[in-house]
Amino acid sequence: MALLTDSEVLRNLAHILKTNVSACKSIGAPFFAQLKRILNDMLSIYQVTSGNLNKAVNEHGEAILKQPLLKTMRVVKKEILTLLSTWIAHAFESRSDTPLVSPAAVIEHVIQPLFATVLADYEMNVPAAREPKVLSLLSISIVSLKDDASPQVPAILDAVFACTLEMINKDMEAFPEHRTNFFQLLSALNRHCFNVLISLDDSSFNLIIQAIVWAFKHTMRNVAEIGIEILRELLTKVAAPENKSHAQLFYQKYFMNILEHVLGVVTDQNQVPFIGLTNLAETVCLLFQAAESSIEVPLNPQNPSQPNMDFVYESIATLFSSHFSKNLTDAQIRVTIKGFFSFNRMLSKMREHIRDFLVQIKEEAGEDTADLFLEEKEAEIQRVQNEKRAIPGVANPNDLVDDDEVEMV
Repeated sequence: MALLTDSEVLRNLAHILKTNVSACKSIGAPFFAQLKRILNDMLSIYQVTSGNLNKAVNEHGEAILKQPLLKTMRVVKKEILTLLSTWIAHAFESRSDTPLVSPAAVIEHVIQPLFATVLADYEMNVPAAREPKVLSLLSISIVSLKDDASPQVPAILDAVFACTLEMINKDMEAFPEHRTNFFQLLSALNRHCFNVLISLDDSSFNLIIQAIVWAFKHTMRNVAEIGIEILRELLTKVAAPENKSHAQLFYQKYFMNILEHVLGVVTDQNQVPFIGLTNLAETVCLLFQAAESSIEVPLNPQNPSQPNMDFVYESIATLFSSHFSKNLTDAQIRVTIKGFFSFNRMLSKMREHIRDFLVQIKEEAGEDTADLFLEEKEAEIQRVQNEKRAIPGVANPNDLVDDDEVEMV
């Protein structure tokens, strides 16, 4: 394997791999015949090349990765990952009703040997030598295999989740490709292997919630959009009838924390454009729908007998009062919170409500037009609530909360 430190040999390998990638794109699933012949050799090359890279970094530091020889080594690794990603993405395409290869065969002959090599390599590498294409390969595998990938999820999380999060949680700019691919992987896991995620132990699932929150607070637009999309899909899946056994525990442990972080974005003039007002409004709708009709467990640990609607109302009122005492009156806060509940099934109204709120927190409290605006808004909220009363099973937050009894701190 000393040949794998020769620049000319490495360049030829990269060229051969690129040729195979082009062939795989054209041939599709039938390329499996060729892949089976070369897979073990590719993984051996991947392992040896990675070992050479690690040795160089350990002896000379990360700066050596900029040298031409090591760059060529990384090109070889990337092309191996690209070839595997390309075939896995096409594995179940077929001109007939029956795929050429079954999910079980893909897992046995490709995924298991691939993961045994690539996941261990990714985890043990120094951050600068970790290939972001590993994360996109994992995403493609999950999207392609869907629920059949579920048995592989624990190994994926163990190998890449914590170490990648450690790379990207110091700021919002370092390792941009890893950052984007990491959250795309989380999105794929959430969409196709949700049952595995929701069944994780508390420590692991809490890390996933933290990662989602970290994503939608990003100033990289694509990451922020992925993050809020993951949260929307997560909330939708949790509320589904088939997940009822997990839902109440989820709400009890995570609902208030998620709500506070989302409302933190709602109040952030700079962050809203990165997420998008519609994306944000959809998420706020889902949260307040859950508070209104899905959550059965007590949310207030200090006073479990307190109605959840009251607790949510009071918590938001306290939060807004402490942060916007110079910008919002108690009446404005009251109407804002009522609007969150009232418009939770009307996306366009929720968009307008959030936009109005963003305008209000930029102004000084007590301006001349404020009272008139509040009267109009309260009248609209009351009309919406009257309509919602006619819907069986939908709670009325205004009946559950007496404005005079809500303490505005």
